[in-house]
Amino acid sequence: MFKSLDRCQAHREVLFTRGLRVAALAALLVGALAGCSQQVADDEEETLGVSSEALTMAQIWGFEDPSGWTITTGSANKQSSTIHDEGALSLQLTASSFVAVRGASVAKPSAISPLLAVDVMIPTQAGPYYLGAVQMTLSVPSLNINSQWINQKELSVPTGVWQRLTFQIPANIYSQLTASSFNDLQISLGLNPPSGLNQPFRFDNLRFLPAPSCVGQTNGTLCDDSVACTTGTSCNGGVCGSVTTVPPGSACDVGDDVLGFENFPAWQATTGSAALAPSSIHVQGVRSLQINTPFFMTVASVPLSTLHKVSGS
Repeated sequence: MFKSLDRCQAHREVLFTRGLRVAALAALLVGALAGCSQQVADDEEETLGVSSEALTMAQIWGFEDPSGWTITTGSANKQSSTIHDEGALSLQLTASSFVAVRGASVAKPSAISPLLAVDVMIPTQAGPYYLGAVQMTLSVPSLNINSQWINQKELSVPTGVWQRLTFQIPANIYSQLTASSFNDLQISLGLNPPSGLNQPFRFDNLRFLPAPSCVGQTNGTLCDDSVACTTGTSCNGGVCGSVTTVPPGSACDVGDDVLGFENFPAWQATTGSAALAPSSIHVQGVRSLQINTPFFMTVASVPLSTLHKVSGS
């Protein structure tokens, strides 16, 4: 009798010991799985971190990624388009009423100018009387510049092709930009399409446009005067870059290529609206100025310094 009880007791002890071993093994497996899960989570977090890196200025201002632009007013179908004039993509906005988008913050580039430009393609379905308008505002919160109005440009023919819109930054705002460092420059674009049109407008290649003349410009301003006898892309003492060696007896006149219409960015519409472009059809030099407009308009050049070569003929 006692022997049988001893055997049962021993059997229970064996079962208890085996249970402890199973529990310990289960605990080890749970710990291992938890470690693997944590590793997977860490790997996923690292992968997500790589994919969410901040966009570069080239990607934002080049409209290469629609996530770089946020709709702030109105509503629109916002997406990328493979129809572009720079990079690989453009930003396509389809709206039936006013919509505004704001670009992500960018740092101050190495050289800036008082001219901002963006390329726009008007849908062929727009018109014939009103084709829409584009507004631009500028913000640099660190300099207490918030939604600074730049200008509005009325859109004009031709449709279905890229047009450059140029916006002049107010002098007091430009002075703040040139005198300070910043990393929170934001550009906002407002699109006012013809009512109910609901066709895609495309935007590409936002940029600081080189000043076509350095007369009255701050030293260091980005420039391109298209004058053969100067070299460099930064204003210095009213001259774009520096004067290079010229043939004896000749004078380097920064106004030469303006008056000869070689430097077409030096001309802007002052009355009415028009699409200005360089043309290879010319009677002197290598270019002429081409003006596309259905209505009366006038153009004016940038300010010129004293001309070296003047005649009465």
